[in-house]
Amino acid sequence: MEHHTLYDSKTSQHKNYTAGEVREVKRAILGSIAAKEHFKQPEAPKIIRRKKPKLNVVYTIGQAVWSVAGQLQPSGKMKKMMQISFWATFTTDGDEPMLILEAYPEGTTPILSSAMDRVEPRQLNRVMISAFVRPILGTIGEPLMTRFVLKDQYGREYKTPTTSFRFVSSGIEKHPD
Repeated sequence: MEHHTLYDSKTSQHKNYTAGEVREVKRAILGSIAAKEHFKQPEAPKIIRRKKPKLNVVYTIGQAVWSVAGQLQPSGKMKKMMQISFWATFTTDGDEPMLILEAYPEGTTPILSSAMDRVEPRQLNRVMISAFVRPILGTIGEPLMTRFVLKDQYGREYKTPTTSFRFVSSGIEKHPD
């Protein structure tokens, strides 16, 4: 609501709106409420959602391994976890690079994972994925069959094909818990 003193050629201080101005605005507000104009919203812009691109993963033969890792605690005890990694060739049919921000085997919780692996669209991308996770899924000394969950920059999840991860001794598995 514009005030009547704004129309004056000479500006001066004013105390309040006139009774007529208040009645006019009140009538306009009540009319808008009766017409439910306060519920009318401008049409929201259509959000263009990015289609989830297909991610292809081809493991490099012999380059998928797991072992037992450990983190020494202040108490002197060893907190054991699984270290697992693989090399693979990644491709995506997307229109923009995919950033792999989190990677962990299915059924585990990542403690630390390789961060910011970039997969360029429509190209062969050789990438190493590595993670420290809990719980330890494998049996000491035996291969582990599992697949990875990968998360991109939009929080979308991808699952790799299941493959065999060869056990490699780190010596930590012999350390008491």
